[in-house]
Amino acid sequence: MNRRVAIGVGVLVLALLAGCGWLLIRDSGFVRVHKVEIVGLSGVRAQRLRAAALSQTTLNVDEHRLRVAAAGQPPIDSLDVQTEFPDRMKIRVRLFIAAASVVNGGSSGVAVASDGTVLQGVSTAGLATVEGIAGAGRVRTPSALLAISVLAEAPGSLRGRLDRAGVDKSRGIVVVMRSGPKLYFGSNQDLKAKWAAVSRVLADPATAGASYVDVSVPRRPAVGGLQGAVRGGIDPADPNQPVAPDGATGDTQSAGTGM
Repeated sequence: MNRRVAIGVGVLVLALLAGCGWLLIRDSGFVRVHKVEIVGLSGVRAQRLRAAALSQTTLNVDEHRLRVAAAGQPPIDSLDVQTEFPDRMKIRVRLFIAAASVVNGGSSGVAVASDGTVLQGVSTAGLATVEGIAGAGRVRTPSALLAISVLAEAPGSLRGRLDRAGVDKSRGIVVVMRSGPKLYFGSNQDLKAKWAAVSRVLADPATAGASYVDVSVPRRPAVGGLQGAVRGGIDPADPNQPVAPDGATGDTQSAGTGM
């Protein structure tokens, strides 16, 4: 055996030994998980996830087994696992949250997440409805996706009061409340600011009985359908126009919608 061949054989042997050593170390008791922190999940599902984590090591994480252990409703959107040598594991769980119920004609609705993912088996009770088509596990109707994105950002205090949402040609995205005004959003941009404006307007006693709230420009929400004089900067004659210091407004615009 010449020198070059001998060196090659030696390198191969060392590589095999190193590989075997790694396999022994990665599954050894020294690196077995003993401390688990779970964020975003609680109850029985978290207990199952913790048990699955404690059966693994910090050098050999089986994420599929963790997902299976934590399976349930609502389903898991993402699972991020971080390990700290030698025996710590931190698991961040993000669950799909039902944002709306998508219906197609007279069909029963299916719960969907903010990105249009269909949540099989999740109850639609209390969810606002959106007209659209959900196929192959996702919503396929562009206008429905826009409406869903708005509903997904609604504050928890208002979600139970929302009835349905859709897209109107003149008003853009419209959300209809169960007992309250229609909400005109225009686009799905600046949704946090728009919902904050909706909350402020609805909390103002001066807006009681309004037929709609237009937050397409969130820094200047407009309220329609009120009777009487201008109050609190709201112009019932033409809520789409800013109120001038003397109470005058610009040209009248249509406030109608097919929603």
